[in-house]
Amino acid sequence: MGVQTSAVAPVADVAHAGARVGLVREVSTEPSRPPRGFLRRVSRGVGALSLSVFVNILSQVTVPIALYVWGKFRFGEWILLSGFVQFLKITDLGVQTYVVNRLCASFACGNKDEFRRILHSTLRVQLPLSLAVLSGVALAAAVLPTGRILGLRTIGGRALFAAILLLSAELLIGVPMGVIGGVYRATGRLARAAVLGAVQDFAVLAVTIVLIATDCSFVSVAAGQVTIAVMITGLILYDLDRLYSWLGVWPTHGSWREGLMMIGPGLFFLLIPLADYVATQFSLMVTQRWLGGGEVSRLATHRMVINFGVMVSSLLTNAVWPELTAMHALGKTHSLMRVHSTLAKLNLWLVGGLILVSLPLISVLYPLWTARRLSLDSWTLGFLTGRFFLWTVWNASSTVLCAGNRHYLPSIALVAEAIVTGVLAVCLVPTLGIRGAALAALLADISICAWLVPLLVMKEFGEDFVEFARTSLRAAFALLLPAGVCLAAWHFSSSVIVRYALVFPACIYLGSVLMLNQIDDSERHLLVRLWIGLRLKVARAAKVS
Repeated sequence: MGVQTSAVAPVADVAHAGARVGLVREVSTEPSRPPRGFLRRVSRGVGALSLSVFVNILSQVTVPIALYVWGKFRFGEWILLSGFVQFLKITDLGVQTYVVNRLCASFACGNKDEFRRILHSTLRVQLPLSLAVLSGVALAAAVLPTGRILGLRTIGGRALFAAILLLSAELLIGVPMGVIGGVYRATGRLARAAVLGAVQDFAVLAVTIVLIATDCSFVSVAAGQVTIAVMITGLILYDLDRLYSWLGVWPTHGSWREGLMMIGPGLFFLLIPLADYVATQFSLMVTQRWLGGGEVSRLATHRMVINFGVMVSSLLTNAVWPELTAMHALGKTHSLMRVHSTLAKLNLWLVGGLILVSLPLISVLYPLWTARRLSLDSWTLGFLTGRFFLWTVWNASSTVLCAGNRHYLPSIALVAEAIVTGVLAVCLVPTLGIRGAALAALLADISICAWLVPLLVMKEFGEDFVEFARTSLRAAFALLLPAGVCLAAWHFSSSVIVRYALVFPACIYLGSVLMLNQIDDSERHLLVRLWIGLRLKVARAAKVS
C-alpha cells in the first residue's frame, strides 16, 4: 500500500468544465467514454510513477548483498524486524486516503477554502498523535522483552531498542506527510509527486546498500533511512509552500474537532493496511516459529517476485484513482463503470501477462538474485501467482469503491480474508512449509474477496455482476490458454531454440489476438489514441536528438 499519488491536470480540467456548463448539465450529458484528456493524463501519470517502480526493481539488489554479507539468518531477522514495525502505519487511522479523496473532490469543485480547512483540521490531529505514538513505542521497547517475543538471536539489548525506535520514527514521519503529500495527488501534480517519491526511494536504496555492504548494524541502516526521510520531508514542505502560497502547511485553519470527525470513516480505510499486515506478517511469524529465519527469507523472496506485479499494477490504479474520485464527485456513474470494466481487464492483461512472461526466467534468475543461498519452490510460486491473478481483477473493483469513499464493506471483507489466511497458515505451514503459507493466501482469496468485492461494486452502481464475471473470465482465458499451451510445450520439448524462438513468441501472439478480440469500440478508440500519442512522442524525441 503505501502512499498513493495522483494528478493535477485531471482534476483541474474537470473542475473548469463544471464551472463552464454547470454540474446538472455535466451529469445529464455524460459521454459514453471517459472525459476528454483522460488517456493523456493517465498515461502521463503511469509514466511518472514508473520511476518508483524502476527504483524498486533496482532495490532487489539488496537481497543478494544482504544474504552474502549478513547471511540468511541475520537477513531473515532484519526482514522480520523491519516488517514488525509496519503495524505503526495504523497510526494514520485510515485518515490519509479518506481525506485525500475529499481534497480531490473539493478541488474538482473549485472550493479552495474547503480544501484548506480539511487539510489543516486533519493535521491538527495527526501531528500530536504521531509524537504520542513514538513516545509509546519507546516506552514499550524499553520495557517489553521484544527480542524474546520475536525470537531474535542476532540483535538485542540497546541495539534492538535503537533499531526499533529509528524504524518507527521513519514510519511515523510518513503519517502526517502522507496527507501533506496528498496535496500533490488532490491537485493533480502526479509527475512532481512521483519524482519526489523516486528520489526518496533511490536515496534510501543507495544508503541501505552502502551500509549493508560494509557490514553495518541494523541500527546504522535504520538511522540512514530516517535521515533520508527527514531531508525529503523538508523538500516537500518547501515545494508545497512555493506552489500553493494560499494553502499553508502549518495548521492555522480548521479545527481539531473536524479532524476527529474524520477518524470514524477513516478507520475503515485503516482496516485495509491492517488486513495486509495481519495476512503477511502473521504468516512470516508462523514460518519463523515452525521453520526458522532461513525459511522466512525464502517465503519473503518468493513474495517479492510476485510483488513486482503488484508494483506495476499500482502504476495503473494510482494514475486512474483521482480520475475516479472526480467522476464520483461529479456524478458520472456511466463513465465510472466504463473505466471500471476497462481497468479490470487491463490490470489482468498487463500485469498478469507480465508475470506469466517472466515465469520462464524466474527459475534462472532466482538463484542468482539470492546469491545461491535460497532455492526456488515452484509450488509456492504457483500458489502466489494464482492468488495474484485473482487480485488483479478484484483490486480494480476495490479501487473504484475506495476512490469514492465507498470503502466500508470492502475493508471488512479484507479483514475477514486476513483472518482466514492466518488460521489456514497455522494449519498448513507446519505440514507443507512455505507452500502452506502461499496456499493459505490463495484459498482465503477464493473464499472471500475474489467474488465479494466485485459484487459490492456492481450492487453499489446497479450494474450486472454476472456480466462482469463473464467478461473477467473471458479476459482470464485470453491469458491462461496461451500459458497452458506454453507450459505443455515446455514440458514436452527440452530444446532451448524451440522453447524461446518458436513456442514463446507463438504463445505471446496467441494471447495478443485473444485480447484484441475482447476489447470494445471505446477501448479500441483509446488504444488508437495511445498509439498515435506514442508515435508523436517518438517523432519529437527523434527531432530533438
